[in-house]
Amino acid sequence: MFNKICVIILLLVTLTGCDIFNPREAERPISTQGWEQFCTTRTSVYNNLIRVYEDKRYKDNYIQILTSDFQFEMDDNDALALGLQKPYAWDRGAEIELLNNMHSNLSV
Repeated sequence: MFNKICVIILLLVTLTGCDIFNPREAERPISTQGWEQFCTTRTSVYNNLIRVYEDKRYKDNYIQILTSDFQFEMDDNDALALGLQKPYAWDRGAEIELLNNMHSNLSV
């Protein structure tokens, strides 16, 4: 009986010395930024566009907001600088294909 009490006391002393009863401070999240569902500023639209190109988890959100008549149009000066015929534009299907290729080739 005495041995059991000694073992229990020794165990309790050991556990209290490990500081297991005091909660630790939570770690900060790696990134608090995510997809902004309702963009109200140019900055939020720009941030969402960056996120969709950097992280394939946001691809579905991005595709949902592209309408069937969606079209990107490159600035004439940029198209000429790249040797492209102006006006240079691409549609929803081309944008989705670009995203799929980019994410599968870069393993983002």
